[in-house]
Amino acid sequence: MHPRSPRLLMPAALLAVMLSAGPALSQHADGAPRVFLMQGPAMERLRALAADNPELAPMIAQLRQAADGAPKAGPFAVTHKPRIPASGDPHDYASIAPYWWPDPRVPDGLPYISRDGRVNPQRNGPEFDAARRAQMTAAVGILALTWYFTAHEPYGCRATHLLRSWFLEPETRMNPHLRYAQAIPGRADGRGIGIIETVEWIFLLDAVGLLSESECWTPEDQDGMQRWFAEYLDWLQTSQFGQDEQSRVNNHGTWYDAQVVSFALFTDQPAIARRQIRERTLDRMDTQFADDGSQPYEIERTRSFHYSVYNLRAYFTVARLAEHVDIDLWDRESIPGQVLSRALDYVLPAATGSALWPHPEIGEIPSAELGIELLPLAISEWGDDRYREAYEGLDVDMLGRVARLVFPEFLLAGGR
Repeated sequence: MHPRSPRLLMPAALLAVMLSAGPALSQHADGAPRVFLMQGPAMERLRALAADNPELAPMIAQLRQAADGAPKAGPFAVTHKPRIPASGDPHDYASIAPYWWPDPRVPDGLPYISRDGRVNPQRNGPEFDAARRAQMTAAVGILALTWYFTAHEPYGCRATHLLRSWFLEPETRMNPHLRYAQAIPGRADGRGIGIIETVEWIFLLDAVGLLSESECWTPEDQDGMQRWFAEYLDWLQTSQFGQDEQSRVNNHGTWYDAQVVSFALFTDQPAIARRQIRERTLDRMDTQFADDGSQPYEIERTRSFHYSVYNLRAYFTVARLAEHVDIDLWDRESIPGQVLSRALDYVLPAATGSALWPHPEIGEIPSAELGIELLPLAISEWGDDRYREAYEGLDVDMLGRVARLVFPEFLLAGGR
């Protein structure tokens, strides 16, 4: 049905070929950073402007203030948790499902029961790795971006230290799998659904690309990270948990695609990225969107607006990554481009306050979520004045505008 459609899954033989090769280049030949969500040449132009641009100065100052707090955190490692996973190996990542709680009707609370949309605070406690993973990822992202725009070497060195601790050092490295993620006490030691916990690493890998010129980031570090993610990608594609997640029909399936595409690009396996988009992502568009742009599998949730935006973020992420394998999901003349723009149009009135959201949503409509990422990308790719007006009307604070630094084409075109 889709004009751009062929398909993808990773053969283990490709992993062996990749691991036997030398380390890949950490930069493009033109000197731009090796990034995939960001646009490397535009990042270079923005960095050159940032030195004496009064409009960018507040963003850089805010970024630097955030980075100055990062050295106080970490280093983070899965081996720091006091509770050993069911495997008995402290190097295995472990977490519990966010919306599952102890059953108050029984003394030990087991098995846990579901309360959709309501996060059990135990999930973010020190006995599990979810909070550590999020803190490490955020710190590396802030430090790498600040290093890139300031060339202040301690930021790059700290980011390198955090990455080595989590992924590379033998004493603390995480094993490259998620067999014990999103466990449900009394029901399951881990589930395929837990794979969604590493979607942040799509953005983390761009931070790695920004560090390429840092004196602390070495070719051995680059090679080690690519080996780790090649192993993780192999597990994603060959394990039963990975197959379970790929088969899911909601945002979990879309974010699975985004991870496979991202990790394949990072590990120099573009054929895998291309096949995943053509075989999986394009097919999902037939079932995940109604004709009016709504998302049937997301609007049935208790946080229906949040999950509609979250799934759309996954598609925008894949669309940006797809540019690296010459697949255009933005083109409004194509079915994928029409689907994405209709889906954005569906959530836009509620975000701007011009219409009520007609589905369940716990709490307030998180309208700023569109202003952080989706609208700037839509403006950059489609140049639609409606989206520009909507963005200007949203209450996006300074930290939200700092996020614009990772979409340089938007700022270079005069966005704020």
